[in-house]
Amino acid sequence: MDVTIDKYGRIILPKSLRKVLGLTPGRKVNIQVTDGSFVATPVQVFEPVLVKEGHLSIIKLVDKAGLEKEKEEDFDFDNALKQVREERIDKFLKTFE
Repeated sequence: MDVTIDKYGRIILPKSLRKVLGLTPGRKVNIQVTDGSFVATPVQVFEPVLVKEGHLSIIKLVDKAGLEKEKEEDFDFDNALKQVREERIDKFLKTFE
């Protein structure tokens, strides 16, 4: 696919490509230069989400597109649980405003 660089050095990706890759305004992209070319890869940011499965509530890491992270290496579950609890308390308290 050929695209043109504008006078400011920007590359405009076609809407169909942005949609397929989940690229939305403000989304970060990692660019790596190798052998006279570059590869742009969308950066995935995973947020902790509390999910109820039967009688259990578990924390899963999910990105903005709803994709689950396969591995939880070096993830601070205690901090994530604290964050989820604070969000639930804030939501509960807003019902009294």
